[in-house]
Amino acid sequence: DQTGHIRRTNPQEYGLALKLQSELSESGLTSLPDSELGFIAMYLYLSKGDNCHLFSLYHFFPFFL
Repeated sequence: DQTGHIRRTNPQEYGLALKLQSELSESGLTSLPDSELGFIAMYLYLSKGDNCHLFSLYHFFPFFL
């Protein structure tokens, strides 16, 4: 599967994605599904050389309050 491949080829970025998932979960504000970890890891990998100083994460909640 794609996420497994990303986990093996980009372990540092995948580790950062796991840390982000943990921090978001602990904050109680939102959660990051396991299915999105590969995307986050690839984004981190691709932004390495671009001096990425800010990482914004938007999550759509499909319900109305």
